[in-house]
Amino acid sequence: MPAMEESKAPAAPAYNLVISWSRTRSEQAALAFRIWLPRVLQAAKPWMSSTDIAKGTAWAGDLKEQLDARTVGVVFLTPDNLDSPWILFEAGALSKTVKSSSTRVMTILLDGLTPTDLNGPLSLFQHTYPTEQDMKTMVLDLAKAIEAPIQKEDLAAVFDGLWPKIKDVLAPQTSTTPIRKQRPDRELLEEGGVARAQEERRRPHEPPHHRQPLLRSRHDQGR
Repeated sequence: MPAMEESKAPAAPAYNLVISWSRTRSEQAALAFRIWLPRVLQAAKPWMSSTDIAKGTAWAGDLKEQLDARTVGVVFLTPDNLDSPWILFEAGALSKTVKSSSTRVMTILLDGLTPTDLNGPLSLFQHTYPTEQDMKTMVLDLAKAIEAPIQKEDLAAVFDGLWPKIKDVLAPQTSTTPIRKQRPDRELLEEGGVARAQEERRRPHEPPHHRQPLLRSRHDQGR
C-alpha cells in the first residue's frame, strides 16, 4: 500500500504592509481600504489585525511579528483616536523598522483632522488627506515602497476608475468628539496597564465612570 503523502498547510500570504487603526470610525475606513487597495494595486498585500489574525493564534505575538517584519504602514487617524495607545505603539514600531529607503509610515487624516492637530510622534510623518489627488499620490508612493511592478501611468488610470468605490467611506463624517491634546504614550500605557489599553482599542471615547466591562474576544479585545 503506497504511503500517504502528508498534506501541507497552505502558505501564509506574503504581507507587505500593515494597516493600523483604533476605534470604530478608524476601523471602518481601514477595512474598506484593505479591500480596495489590492484592487487598485495588485502587488499590495495588506495585513490588518481585525481580519488577518487566525482564531486560536497568540494575537500579541502575531502583531509583533508583523510590525517587526514590515517596513510600510498606513495609519488611519480620527479625532477620537489621537491618544490611542495602539496607534502610538504601532506607528512607533513601524517607524523604527528603517531597513531601507522604501520604509514608509503614511497617515490618513480623517474627519477634518489637520497636521496641526497632531502632537508627538504622530506629527513627524508625511500626512495624507482623504481627497482624490492626495490619495492617488499616496498610492503611487506605496507602489514604490513595496516595489510593485506597474507603470505609474497604468496605476493612475486604475486608481481613477476605482476611486468612487472608496471616496464615500473616506469622506468627512460629523463627529461630536473634540480633537483632544495628545498625552504621552508612556502615561497612557501605565494608566491601568496594558489590559486597559487593549480594551480601549475599539471603544469610543467616553468618561471613565461611564465605561462598562467588555467581553474579551480575539476580534475585539481592546481596539
